[in-house]
Amino acid sequence: MAICTKTYTVIAIIIVLSSLQSCSYVQYAQLEHNRNHTFVTTENRRTSFHYVCDDEPSNLSPDSNEKVLIYGKASFYGSEFNGRKTANGEIYDENVLTAAHRTLPFGTFLSVTNTRNNRSVIVRINDRGPFHPQRILDVSKLAAEELDMITHGVAEIEAEILDY
Repeated sequence: MAICTKTYTVIAIIIVLSSLQSCSYVQYAQLEHNRNHTFVTTENRRTSFHYVCDDEPSNLSPDSNEKVLIYGKASFYGSEFNGRKTANGEIYDENVLTAAHRTLPFGTFLSVTNTRNNRSVIVRINDRGPFHPQRILDVSKLAAEELDMITHGVAEIEAEILDY
């Protein structure tokens, strides 16, 4: 778990600093790290980022003002799963924007961005998986098409929890 959190923290700091560099109005930015949280403080606001590893349960409350970011590799369901029952009892439809995650509650909405091309899509969690240890999310075929990851099969993604 410590390696996972450290890796996500390093990635987040790089992303945050690079995004702040493009903002000419930012006079300074201060980073603070406390357990799973990294706080970015500028002269205008203080934003909290929470990094979720797949091996730790999500204990966030719906009232939380934190921006929850998840980083890792995503793959997509093959057509052989189309029409099968998902973990929440729905029938999987490859033409609907859904995804599988190991621990997030069913019904959670994620904004998923392919970090290679910055294409994004909003998906709803309705299944468990992926079962490959190096992946954090399985998206439907439609979501994979929107993210332009069909050719490669796997993509580095950043996902933000929008609602759960």
